[in-house]
Amino acid sequence: MKKVSLTALFLIFIFSLLFGCQSKENISIETTVNPSTESGNDIKLSIDSDFKSVIISKPKGFNEITFDDKESLKALQNIFSSAIKEPGVVDMVDPEFYLEVIYGKEG
Repeated sequence: MKKVSLTALFLIFIFSLLFGCQSKENISIETTVNPSTESGNDIKLSIDSDFKSVIISKPKGFNEITFDDKESLKALQNIFSSAIKEPGVVDMVDPEFYLEVIYGKEG
């Protein structure tokens, strides 16, 4: 009986340890746009033409991801066009990723 209770206690300890060490990173594909327009300086980013593709990569070109399907490009275009310049000073640090936007040829 004592051996069974010790084994059960050990298993509970191991499961709680494994459960506590799980990654808390939650990746969501939903797009939310900041509806807050409290700023008086609503300067929006203007986009002249449609995107051909968008490339996102880490510094030095590692883990490059290219978005070229219409649905992803439309979502990214909506995100960029709804961006509003916020007042204040930004402390610049080295970027965590690079974003390259390639536009389609006009004409």
